[in-house]
Amino acid sequence: MSRDQPLIAEIKDDQLQIRVGLDTLKFAAERSPNDSLCWYDDKTGEYVSHKVIDTDEFGEDVRQALLKEAEDGTTPLHLLLDAACVDAIENGSEAVEEEPTPTLW
Repeated sequence: MSRDQPLIAEIKDDQLQIRVGLDTLKFAAERSPNDSLCWYDDKTGEYVSHKVIDTDEFGEDVRQALLKEAEDGTTPLHLLLDAACVDAIENGSEAVEEEPTPTLW
């Protein structure tokens, strides 16, 4: 795998694998249109963004952020996967069917 590998998600060896090269992650973070990563400064009249100065450390920081637990034990990664499951089902996945389920909580 290379540091500039694009974001990929694939099924391999009976696992859902999501990977991105660290240089690609850096590039995406520095150029994201997300308002928290790039914004317009009214005082200077310029757009402001962040520059990643240590790609490896930033990658580790992002990994930790993905696994940061809320009080109920969920992480941003859990929420991402939940949202993707909902989207797949709402968009007609034929791999699932509804089933009555006893209360789980």
